[in-house]
Amino acid sequence: MKKRWIPVGVLVLLFLGSLALGADQPWEMRLPFKDATIHYELKGSEQGVETLYIRDYGKVRARHHKVTAIIMGMTQKNDTLELTDSDWITTYNLIEKNGEKVSNPQSCFGRSIANLTARRKRISRKTPRNSVSR
Repeated sequence: MKKRWIPVGVLVLLFLGSLALGADQPWEMRLPFKDATIHYELKGSEQGVETLYIRDYGKVRARHHKVTAIIMGMTQKNDTLELTDSDWITTYNLIEKNGEKVSNPQSCFGRSIANLTARRKRISRKTPRNSVSR
């Protein structure tokens, strides 16, 4: 039972560590390791496995999600591959053999923050995320 929580704890620690090591822009999160492969098993409403591949300190990520879910007596299978880099998020459905490519919202946020004045950057760091500054 306790071993199931170890991967979750590791991911939380990595996320918090990445926030502390972040670059000048809050949207850039540099992980404390160059490459990693994380495998975990999903149990609950979805049964299956997920593998997360990380390269270049988190700048490039790939996530393979292969699960089966039973909803109202019907079995649904999901097998997707999601590739994320600084500019794009590309998702492939490996069952239906199709995919989509959308721009990564973090790149838009990064450009917006880069255009802020130094005073506005200081204000944005002090402002809680759920409030609006005027």
